Amino acid sequence: MSGPSDNCEDRWHLSATAQAESFKRDASIILVGTRGVGKSSLAVLTAMALKWKFIDLIVTLETLYEESFESMREKYPKEVVYKRECDLLVSLLERYPTECVIATTSNSVEEPTRAVLMKYRRVMPIIHITREWSDVEAYLKRQVESDDLIRLSHERRPWYRYCSDFEFRNTGIRFQPNDTAALGLKNAQREFLRFLRQIYEPVCSVPDPSAYTHSLVLPYADVTHLKLDDIAIGADAVQIRVDLMALWAINNQVNVLAHIVTQIGYLRRQNVHIPIIYDMGTTPPDQINRNLYHQLMSFGFRLNVEYVAMERHCFEDDFYQTIVKHSTRVIGVFRPNVWDVSKLDAIIRTAVTELHCDIVCLKSYALEIRDNWQLLDTMRKLIYSGVPFNNLIFFNEGPLGKLSRSLNHMFTPVSHSSFWGDPKSFYNPANGSPAVTEFRDNLEGDMTVREANAIVYSLNLQPRKYLFYFGIGNNYWGPILRSSIDGIGVSYIFCDKSIAEMAAIRQILSSHNFGGAFVSEAFKESILAELPNSSTYSKIIGASNIVVTTRDPDTLKINSLTGENTEWEGIYNSILKNLSTRNSITSSTTAMVVGTGGLGRAAVFALISIGVKNIFIYDEETWRAKRVISQFHGIANEITPFGSEASNVAQASDTVSSMRYIIKMGDLSQPDTQRPKTFGTLSFETDTNSPTIGCIDSLACQWPKDRTPPAIIINCSHSVDFELDTTWFANPTGGLGIDIGRGSHSRFFKQLQTNNWVNVTDAEVWIEVANCSLQRLTGKRSSLNLLREAVNGLV
Repeated sequence: MSGPSDNCEDRWHLSATAQAESFKRDASIILVGTRGVGKSSLAVLTAMALKWKFIDLIVTLETLYEESFESMREKYPKEVVYKRECDLLVSLLERYPTECVIATTSNSVEEPTRAVLMKYRRVMPIIHITREWSDVEAYLKRQVESDDLIRLSHERRPWYRYCSDFEFRNTGIRFQPNDTAALGLKNAQREFLRFLRQIYEPVCSVPDPSAYTHSLVLPYADVTHLKLDDIAIGADAVQIRVDLMALWAINNQVNVLAHIVTQIGYLRRQNVHIPIIYDMGTTPPDQINRNLYHQLMSFGFRLNVEYVAMERHCFEDDFYQTIVKHSTRVIGVFRPNVWDVSKLDAIIRTAVTELHCDIVCLKSYALEIRDNWQLLDTMRKLIYSGVPFNNLIFFNEGPLGKLSRSLNHMFTPVSHSSFWGDPKSFYNPANGSPAVTEFRDNLEGDMTVREANAIVYSLNLQPRKYLFYFGIGNNYWGPILRSSIDGIGVSYIFCDKSIAEMAAIRQILSSHNFGGAFVSEAFKESILAELPNSSTYSKIIGASNIVVTTRDPDTLKINSLTGENTEWEGIYNSILKNLSTRNSITSSTTAMVVGTGGLGRAAVFALISIGVKNIFIYDEETWRAKRVISQFHGIANEITPFGSEASNVAQASDTVSSMRYIIKMGDLSQPDTQRPKTFGTLSFETDTNSPTIGCIDSLACQWPKDRTPPAIIINCSHSVDFELDTTWFANPTGGLGIDIGRGSHSRFFKQLQTNNWVNVTDAEVWIEVANCSLQRLTGKRSSLNLLREAVNGLV
């Protein structure tokens, strides 16, 4: 292979100057990679979700020349085949510079196509798709001349990096039969769309400097055994030590970059959407190998993580100036010898203006308790001196620096108690880790999220707040939320007594220690008139199930009260997690909602947000159903979960698109040369039709013969224990049923089980609602497992 160096493995990161800093929202996407990594699969899934065009270069080439790709490779010299591929790719890129996803061939890194990719890196994202090499080998061994294909794939891997901007580890697709394969496709789509969203319009911004945010440091060379939902409660980010992972990989003769991409891929696969801090750590470049160190520096941006943290020695390296950040935020870490205002001011200004840091981290080591007071006094003077930058992290390390870390606002490093005795962690000397000394020296001063928050509240830096329940009857929210609130360490006290009078509610809303409230069906509508602000979702639905407070960061006085609706989010998440791939949302999908109260309207909103175009409503009082139809008429087509300004990527990243076409039209587990001709070029047009919302007069009647049977039925009525005619379950691919109103003991729920529909209990929905509500009220991440234990304890 020809190129700038015979050893491209060591030089791919030097091509960064060919990259663009950012891309237009509708810029086409090019996927490159060896055979068997899932380029075509991801390309189809992405095009379906974004409603863009999909082009498979191999099949398009076969269609154009009317012969198979294998035949071309046998009949012509490879230079001829490469030239054909190049000419076709140039033609396609000129014709479709926007709204197109192109899956290239494995030859794309050969000349002259390589030069084309290098040119287009400036205007559209080129993404290198990878998979576990054992999976790729297993795929290739099923094909002719597998040994040559495996050898060639090994040789080309570094060139894919050289010709691309980003790298995505495809962990979602496992080529297995039936629904297992479809589920893998569904997971892969969600992961990849989140990855694209970070490229086009990053949702992860710099945290609010006035809030107290925490970064959970994962003290492991291999994190693939961790369950983030259990350990990341209350954390605002997770942080990995890339330098220590690299040293471990070198010592264990593991490919360093492959090991790093596996770790990032695993963290992203967790269903906990938490930002990742890619920390280059304190290890000097020479202890790793300077060239490999440069690759690690560039790799964080290439993997499209939210944050990359770098020490001073990284910035002093000339290579840093060649790195293209894309949408990744840079945390500059500096260790001043003395807490002097003028010196710190100079460091911050240099970091921001010359090094382009988004966040500046200043830290030292506390030898005495008074070192903390000196730090805090210096930072106070610095802030009041008018330094034009608020995104600051500052604290002392070491056991005596715990106080300063507790008072730090942004990304305070925290640990988890399960790490300290784990033989696999950096804390344990038995694992032979190069980081043992660094971590064990700080063990005494390490603290959990709970401990860090407890210190803040004990010093009255955050007020103690009271949560209430506005409603009639039993209050279950207190028992459900207490364990999560305790795990986070925020000082919220849940009042067990139900507040059932509007006069009492008004009095509580005006209290200075009011921290928020859960609102029952009895007050969901009337509470809106008592609040100065309501979210857009609450206004559309016409109901608020929680009241959220915001406070002035200096005086801690309540700034505003806002009505929010998280019930629609709970229903939305329940549908996404449980909807079978056989019943993914299409323009013909039909859904049914029983009940028109606040919960019923939230269900309608959730269905529209997911993309359901045909919705029917039933209520015992027909006029109520017609009122809801009128309420959503005219605005239904404008509803998206991300607001009217959201791009296709943002909307698609949380939307389930149809997988049925893929499973039906082209088995992606087959070698690419054996797929049907119709697979090569597909267009997925955006459905501009407004959702149709109709009314069903009776639950006892048969399903209308002129309407598609429902694929989703949601019961939001507490009063009706109904049983449906069998025609309601006539959808040939089954469906999803959710009974929020009466739970798993209702006659409707038993019908779901009898008809083999996917069924979701009311408990699962309320767990999702509680999770969303707690995050709104406290600003902190909860744990679904903790909430599930609490709910199950009440059943």
